[in-house]
Amino acid sequence: MKYEKPQLFQPTPEDIGRVAKYLNSKLTTKRVTSVNGVPVDKNGNIKTTKPKVDVDVFKQISIKNFLKQNNIAPLRDGDSYGLYSAPYRIDKNPSMKVNYRDNTWYDFATSEHGDIIDLVRKINNTDFKGAVQVLQSQSGLTACETVVAPVQVPKEVKINVFKITELNNPALLQYLQERNINVAIAKKVCKELYYEVRTGEQSKRYFGIGFQNDKGGWEIRNKYFKGATSKDITTIVNSSNTCRMFEGFMDYLSFLTLSKQNFSNSEWVGNNGEDVLVLNSLAMVNKAKPFLAKHTANYCYLDNDAAGQRVLLELKKEKLSAIDVSGIYDGYKDLNEMHQSLPRKIQPKTSAKLKM
Repeated sequence: MKYEKPQLFQPTPEDIGRVAKYLNSKLTTKRVTSVNGVPVDKNGNIKTTKPKVDVDVFKQISIKNFLKQNNIAPLRDGDSYGLYSAPYRIDKNPSMKVNYRDNTWYDFATSEHGDIIDLVRKINNTDFKGAVQVLQSQSGLTACETVVAPVQVPKEVKINVFKITELNNPALLQYLQERNINVAIAKKVCKELYYEVRTGEQSKRYFGIGFQNDKGGWEIRNKYFKGATSKDITTIVNSSNTCRMFEGFMDYLSFLTLSKQNFSNSEWVGNNGEDVLVLNSLAMVNKAKPFLAKHTANYCYLDNDAAGQRVLLELKKEKLSAIDVSGIYDGYKDLNEMHQSLPRKIQPKTSAKLKM
C-alpha cells in the first residue's frame, strides 16, 4: 500500500480567532496573545501592525510647495524667502516669513515658528498624527532640496525699540486715517516708535505705531508690519465693576473713536470710567482671567470667528462674565473692519449702541 503524507492543517483567520477566544475564556492568569504564530487581541481578532512614520521624510516636504498647492501665495517672494499672510489667522499685513533655504517659517506677529509639520498642525488645528495624514493625502508634494534632517529651528527674531516720540509721522497718521481712527485719540493712547528687527547677524530699522502693554512691551503696527517686542495684556483701571475687553488695540481705538471719548480727565479712559482690557492676542486670555474676575460685567469685543467664540465659551465655563458684543459688527471680521466701512468725515451716532 502506497503511503501518502498527510496534509498539514492550515487554519483560516476565523479558526485562529475562535481558538484564541476559547482559550482566553478558560484562562484566568495569562491571556493568549498569538495562535500558530499569528498575533491576536483579547477578542481573538488578528492584529495588524501599521508601518512606522518616518518623520524626517515629512519634514523635508517643501513648505513653499505645500502652500502653493493649497493656493496660498506669498505677497513678497525672493530667492531665499517668501513673506505670506499667516494662513491660520486673519492677517491683513503679511507677517509669516518662510525661509526657503532651511524650510522653516516664522510668524513675526505671534513669534510662533517651526517646520512643515508645525505649520500644518497650526493651519488645520490638529495634532502630529493629523498633520501627517494631511500631508499623506496630498499628492505632488516635493522635498526641499536644501533641507538637511533634522530641520534646524529658525534664528530668533529680536525687535528692539531705540526711539519713542509723540505720534506725528505723516505716514503713520495716514495709516490711522485709512483705518478710520481719530488721530487726536490715537495720539493720546499710542506713541511713535523707531525699532530694529534683528535676525541673526542681519538687522533692519523701521518705524511704527506703538501701544504699550502691562509689562512695558510694545505692540507695533504700520501699513506693512504687525508685531510686538513682547506679549502681554494691557489693562486700564478706573476702579469700575464693568470692563470692556478688546482683542487688539485697533478695535479699542475704533471704540474710542465711535464713542467720541473726552480725554480731559485722564489719558487712559474707558467708556464712562469703565475698566478696559486689551488682550493684544487671544493667546493672552489666561493672563486676562484674574483681571476679568474682578468685574461683574465684561463686554467682549472679539473677532467674529471660531477662535473668538472659543474664548467666550472658555470664559463662561469658568463662571466669568463674558458678554458677547460682536453682534454690533455682525457681518464684519472685527469692530475696526466695520468702522472702516463707515464714512470718514461724518461719524454716525453709534455710541448709544456701544453702551450696554
